[in-house]
Amino acid sequence: MAFLKVNADTVAKEGQGGNFFATSGVFPVTIRACEIKGTTNGATEANYFFKEGNSFGNTVFGKDGKQLFGGNILEALGAIIGVSELADPEEFDLKLKSRTKAIMALPDLEDVETMVWVQYGYRIYNEKIQESISVKRFYRPEDQASGSEVLAGENIGTQFEKDTKYHTEVKYDNGLTAEIVADWKKSESDAAKGGSGAPAAGSAAKSGFPTPTKTSGFPTPTK
Repeated sequence: MAFLKVNADTVAKEGQGGNFFATSGVFPVTIRACEIKGTTNGATEANYFFKEGNSFGNTVFGKDGKQLFGGNILEALGAIIGVSELADPEEFDLKLKSRTKAIMALPDLEDVETMVWVQYGYRIYNEKIQESISVKRFYRPEDQASGSEVLAGENIGTQFEKDTKYHTEVKYDNGLTAEIVADWKKSESDAAKGGSGAPAAGSAAKSGFPTPTKTSGFPTPTK
């Protein structure tokens, strides 16, 4: 069975998903595993475990079963690695720092080297600031080709050049600003170190995203 088939029309939409979101940069990465799991509201999401960092909550299918932005990104990644479809998830033993966790992961995306454009975003949820790290696009490492360019066999690297001016921006929602987030990170850092600076009310990071006091693990962005 196939989890997703690589369709040229869908892959052409790999970078379309509402407004252009800000990101932190483009990085060479190795995908350890891509977990596929259901959410509490009935949607399906992809969680990427890279050797260099993680990205959680990339929605593949909505609760109505409709393929969304994260699904287009997965299809494009399939094109980049040269498969016509991504097989159904299988059980995978993910090695963490102190234990091994059994997850359902896509077998075609185990130990895969690629380039990823990740988006950092900040929002307020339940009166708390949250940091998210989402995947915007994958590129073929040797020539920065996008999935649609791989399928077309032409204009290689054009999309990467178009994306470049957006690669290092950051997205702020709910009235947040760079200054507010910087203050929040400082209060979180002070609290983690046991200092006198206590986190402001509603400042904890939740929902599986890494706390900003710890680095994401990604290296210096590729220029």
